[in-house]
Amino acid sequence: MAKKDVTPVNGKFKIKGKDNRDLTLEFVNSGDTDTHIVEEKTDNDVFDKLPTPLPTWQGQPINWFANFSVYNKKDGKKNGYANVEYYITVSLEEGKMLFFYYDGGLHDATDELRKNGRVKLNVGDPGSGAWP
Repeated sequence: MAKKDVTPVNGKFKIKGKDNRDLTLEFVNSGDTDTHIVEEKTDNDVFDKLPTPLPTWQGQPINWFANFSVYNKKDGKKNGYANVEYYITVSLEEGKMLFFYYDGGLHDATDELRKNGRVKLNVGDPGSGAWP
């Protein structure tokens, strides 16, 4: 297992992903940085919380490259998944699509990322993938 808490730098959390595809997480309200813990998952833990078989798009596999969790912090420890707004920034090549998996379903975030340069989420444990 490879799970590790991420230390913020200037309010931003860099989450390592597979294939050199990293994410940056930044809370909408900068004060939330002190009241939450961000944990990155690497290696096989990238697939943690994804169903079996893995979700696909139009019958084709999605490259699930990153997974992370956002927790409430109480007494310096993790205290359940957070429901707090944050932005995700990730580099996405032309022709690729960006997906998150949460609440039991696949969510296409491609248009929001292309329009705003980032995606706004508020779930504590989403998987992240690109297609094709």
